[in-house]
Amino acid sequence: MASQPKQAAKTGHPVLKAVVLAGVSHLVVSPLLKRLWLKAREYLTHWAIAGLIVTATGIAPDHWVAHLVDDFHVPAAALHLWAANLDFRWLAAGAGLLLVVGDIAWRRTRPAPAKSPAAMPEGAAQEALAAPALPDKPSIAVLPFGNLSGDPAQEYFSDGITEDIITELSRFRELFVISRNSSFSYKGKPSDVRQVARELGVRYVLEGSARKSGDRVRVNAQLIDALYGSHLWAEHYEHTLDDVFAVQEEVTRGIVTAVAPEVALAEVAHASHASPNDNAQRLTWRAQGLMNDAVRQGRPAPLLEAIDLATQSTAADPTALATYNVLAWANFSRHLNRWGADPELAQFAMAAAVERMMTLSPLDHRTLLVSGVLRVLQGEPDRGLADLRRALEVNPNSSQSLMWLALCEAMAGQSGDARTHAMLSLRLNPRDPWVGVAHVALAMVSFQAMDYVEAARLAELAIQSEPAVPLRRALMIACCARLGDIARAEREMAVLNGFAPDFISGLFRGDFPVFRRSEDMAHLLSSLRLAGTA
Repeated sequence: MASQPKQAAKTGHPVLKAVVLAGVSHLVVSPLLKRLWLKAREYLTHWAIAGLIVTATGIAPDHWVAHLVDDFHVPAAALHLWAANLDFRWLAAGAGLLLVVGDIAWRRTRPAPAKSPAAMPEGAAQEALAAPALPDKPSIAVLPFGNLSGDPAQEYFSDGITEDIITELSRFRELFVISRNSSFSYKGKPSDVRQVARELGVRYVLEGSARKSGDRVRVNAQLIDALYGSHLWAEHYEHTLDDVFAVQEEVTRGIVTAVAPEVALAEVAHASHASPNDNAQRLTWRAQGLMNDAVRQGRPAPLLEAIDLATQSTAADPTALATYNVLAWANFSRHLNRWGADPELAQFAMAAAVERMMTLSPLDHRTLLVSGVLRVLQGEPDRGLADLRRALEVNPNSSQSLMWLALCEAMAGQSGDARTHAMLSLRLNPRDPWVGVAHVALAMVSFQAMDYVEAARLAELAIQSEPAVPLRRALMIACCARLGDIARAEREMAVLNGFAPDFISGLFRGDFPVFRRSEDMAHLLSSLRLAGTA
């Protein structure tokens, strides 16, 4: 009887051991497996996991399909549907790998999904709740430029450039610019651009540095899309410090005139794909992109689609100045290229859009710019030039205003002013996406002076920028005719007829008087006749 407890203890030992092992497994192995699973889920979605399982199925041992056939008693007739020499495992492995690769590619290209505060740690949740939402127009913060000179006394220069950039960017009413006090709260602190953008509620961040050595200074600047962490633009400026304030002003203006167009191009790129959730702003940016494509490619279809999208956007938001701006410029391009059944109607549509812009914001530089171009088009060069000069006063950093002022001055025969403004725009932003407007203004000035070699060179630069703008081809044809290069003139004419076949005829009819002075217009038309266009 005494041996019975001992035997019970002996038989109970495996049970106790199992209980202990289960407890250890629950306390150690289970949390470890859970952490591994959560870590895997951080990098793998359900599709990737399914792909790994299918891939593993594809590299399973030989004859596993045959085993399944035996186990499930698949009818022999059904087996003839499968090719005898085709190994199902390779198909499974390929399909699984395709799922994994596709999942990775999809996750790397899509924007990171926003986490709800409930799913975040406490500190991160508070931060997310405090972060402002992105505004309804392109937003930018200018971080304090770093002083890399090693001399604290030079801090005033880098701070001054930062403050001036913030001030000058604020002239662009289409931009949401973070104030100086908010930006300078990051001064002297190591900061992550994405974190700064989240905290300030902006999409774009401009940062840079200034380094002084002797009597020379170098300023570096870069524009970052904080949502994706990608660099959109970067430039450096070097000057001799003869006049500190003059250098500061020139560097600031160079940066600002370059940054604003780059932000606009980035917004166009972000909105380039249609979405069922498109709002008025996104429709406007898509319309802008289509219009840009139409102008550069000489295709009427994208331009007409741009007009349709912009019209939809005005229905969704009748107070959006940017939308009417796109409508005005799109109809200007339609009129200039003589696209559509009645291109003269495009000028009336442009006028209606400009009138609406005048009602919404008469002192916005965009309103004054397109109003000036319209007045010149309507045969009121004095009023048009007044609007264009006012646009430049309102925002001296708009390279678009500078270039179009130069072009309209060249059309009016004001060669000296046209050359000055065109050269200034090229100096401030030589990489502007619409730099061809400045080149064609200079080409017109040279053509008026009968310097056909220089005019042809500048017209070629303008064509390289936007090959499908008819005025540039017409100027090149006229220059080639004057230089005796009729073969080149005929080639240019063939290209022009490919995208604007009625443009030259319209010039002879007087639909679009390129030059306001009769002698300049007669000079152009006689040159075109030399090329055999009439």
